[in-house]
Amino acid sequence: MKREYIYIIVAAFFIILFFSTTVDLERTNVDIIPIKGEIHTQRVSQGLFATTLSSTEIIQNIEQSAQDPRIKAIILEIDSPGGTPVASHEVVKAIKEADKPVVAWIRESGASGAYWIASAADYVISDELSITGSVGVYASYLEFSGLLARYNVTYEQITGGELKALGDPFKELGEFEREVLEEKILLMHNFFLEDVKNNRNLTAEQYEEIRKGSFYLGLEAIELGLVDELGGKAQAINYLENKLGQSIETKTKVQRTRGLNLFGVQNNPLFKLS
Repeated sequence: MKREYIYIIVAAFFIILFFSTTVDLERTNVDIIPIKGEIHTQRVSQGLFATTLSSTEIIQNIEQSAQDPRIKAIILEIDSPGGTPVASHEVVKAIKEADKPVVAWIRESGASGAYWIASAADYVISDELSITGSVGVYASYLEFSGLLARYNVTYEQITGGELKALGDPFKELGEFEREVLEEKILLMHNFFLEDVKNNRNLTAEQYEEIRKGSFYLGLEAIELGLVDELGGKAQAINYLENKLGQSIETKTKVQRTRGLNLFGVQNNPLFKLS
């Protein structure tokens, strides 16, 4: 008899859990999509435990929320230093295609590519001390040519095209190659800047300020037109309640970020918005 009572209690527990979960899901009308970590086109390992995320997964979350008739709006919970140009741009396009209100909520950091993503939202909220902006592009790589010369190691490379080996770490960067690399960075930077300018309707003065690539605290960013309001989750919910004319129940989507890197394999793109 005692065993039967235990079975009944366990069954009752799961029934209650099921129905309470179902009720909560039915009441949910706003999805919170986390964007935490460096943004790449795929999840990559940059150490034993890397905090990176895939633009593909972010986009899937945005598209699922946009297509769900129960979901009336989306909150992007951003805590990211940026990422690669293509990955950031892919997420920006997905936000613009979502036919629902999108609020960007910047926590510790929403810089560079992550700020580009935030700028595509309908409304941007950040903490007074959040790191925002940093609208810039950089390219970096390690150069080992001096080390090879020091140890009398000869490195030879045969290419078809004088710029084919641009960025090769075993070859010193020539002046012409440096100019070509700077030209590509400038093209990316201008594309990035123009889109942020259009997303935020920046004035000429604001545009000239952010093109320096500096980062700003939330306190400064609001003066530059980079954010609409200072605050956090409560302000994001309040904005949406006023916009939608109804109370808000949120649900946070799962974000996979960490990848185990046992063999030290890394993916280090040449260009970064970070």
